[in-house]
Formats: sequence, structure tokens, C-alpha cells
Amino acid sequence: MTTAPPDDAAARWNHNIHLQPVVTGAVPPGCDRVLDVGCGEGTVTRALTLRARHVTGLDPHAPSIGLARSQPVPDNVDYVVGDILDPPFEPGSFDATVAVAVLHHMDCPAP
Repeated sequence: MTTAPPDDAAARWNHNIHLQPVVTGAVPPGCDRVLDVGCGEGTVTRALTLRARHVTGLDPHAPSIGLARSQPVPDNVDYVVGDILDPPFEPGSFDATVAVAVLHHMDCPAP
């Protein structure tokens, strides 16, 4: 595991940043692989490097992934443009999955 690189999240506030300690704290230390669904600009993804050996940030919005990649990216982080409803990963690829403020962005059919 590595130390998460500094970013500007400490200088601003939004509910995702506010919930970051809750989300990262729920991931057991020493996880091998963690998936951050709807990673956006990657703030939570980078923070998860303190809990996991490898973290993958997934988001369908290419410009957001571009912002994530524009930050200092640790060697143990990958950012992937993709949709969790059609995941580009094999089942069982991750030890843990996190998602902050994602469900309201999903186009799920009504029951």
C-alpha cells in the first residue's frame, strides 16, 4: 500500500468529500483490489490507496476520468471509462466495491 497523494479535496467541501472517511473506513485494511464505482475525479479512489493494494476507479463520464488522471496518480490506481451496468471486469475481480452518490445517476428500469 502507498500513501495517498495530496489533492485539493481538503480545501473544499461537498457531500462526497464529507462521506469519504465513512466509505474508506468501511473497507477492511489490506484488501487486495477495490473498485470505486462512479469515481468521478478520483478523490475517493486516491484515498482508498491507504486501505487497498490496488484501486480501480470506474466512471462512464470520460471528462471526469480525464480530471482523475490529471491528478498525481499512484502506481496502484487505474481509472477506467465504463458503466457498472455493463462492467468491463470479470465477476469476482474485486475484494470490495464502494460507491458514493451513484444510484441517482443510474438509468434503471422501473419494476
